[in-house]
Parts: sequence; structure tokens; C-alpha cells
Amino acid sequence: MEQTGGVERIGHYEITSKLGHGGMGVVYHAVDNTIGREVAIKMLTQGLADDPNMLARFYDEVRITGNLNHPNIVTVYQVGEHNGAPYIVMEFLQG
Repeated sequence: MEQTGGVERIGHYEITSKLGHGGMGVVYHAVDNTIGREVAIKMLTQGLADDPNMLARFYDEVRITGNLNHPNIVTVYQVGEHNGAPYIVMEFLQG
């Protein structure tokens, strides 16, 4: 993450809180202030981003999830890289 004027950001998304973490990465709650939308950002842990197998699993998740459209599956909005760590921006669901 980087700070701009005291605000933490990943890309143009303003981070509001950390939602959790797991074996592959960290999930943040963020806001896309351009369109006023809340999002969840899953960022691959820095050390894992250097592992070709984990990186392949991460991008497999992006491809599979990004091509699904179902009310019980979150919508993927964007995939990117921030300071060498890949991330997925997806629909934020409460709970």
C-alpha cells in the first residue's frame, strides 16, 4: 500500500480497513471514490508473489471467478499489481 496525503491506497482505491487474512493473502475493504463504490481487495502476500506456483493459482482464481456470473458469487471488477504484489478488486458484500 502507499500513502497519499495520509490515506492508504492500492491503485486508486482508498483503503478503509483490513477485513482479514489467510494463507494466500490479505483482504481489505476499500472505496473507489471515482464512482462511489465499496469494494473488497484481495492482495497476494508479497512472499507468495515470488512463487510461480502460487502466482499461477492466484491468476487461475482471477480467470475462473472473473468469468462467472451468478448471484451467489462475487463479481470481479479488476485485477492489477501494486508494488510487485498482484491483487483482485471485487464486489464487497457485508457479512
